[in-house]
Amino acid sequence: MLAEDSAALVGLLVAAAGIALSHRFDMPELDGAASIVIGLLLAGVAVLPIRESRGLLIGEGVRPETARAIRAIALAQPRVRDVGRVLSMYIGPDDVLLTIDLDVDEGTAAADAASAIADVERLVRLCCPRVKRLFIESGAAAGQRR
Repeated sequence: MLAEDSAALVGLLVAAAGIALSHRFDMPELDGAASIVIGLLLAGVAVLPIRESRGLLIGEGVRPETARAIRAIALAQPRVRDVGRVLSMYIGPDDVLLTIDLDVDEGTAAADAASAIADVERLVRLCCPRVKRLFIESGAAAGQRR
């Protein structure tokens, strides 16, 4: 990583400056201060990958605007009456697991409901190519779980 390599080089410069100044002024405290500065520098750089990885470790989902777009895609289908929460989780950097609960209009034939679900799936995959695992549930059971 660029940040880690840069921190290592800056750390070397700080160490060299600390040693040189401690010998020049006969103050060993400057060498110790340089060590503390290097420790703070390394700790600061360590926070960057922690912040980046944190979301993946705790199950970060898609952005709210992406979830709203997916919800709008589903609601735009003529036989879809309501959409439950769009639940998502990153499985990897480019791999999203997504679940959607759909309620279709009462009296919709099974073939028409299946067609609407297939349309939602196709459009979501076009809109969000990172969605690799997509689970869509429809019917009365989906509505009762909300």
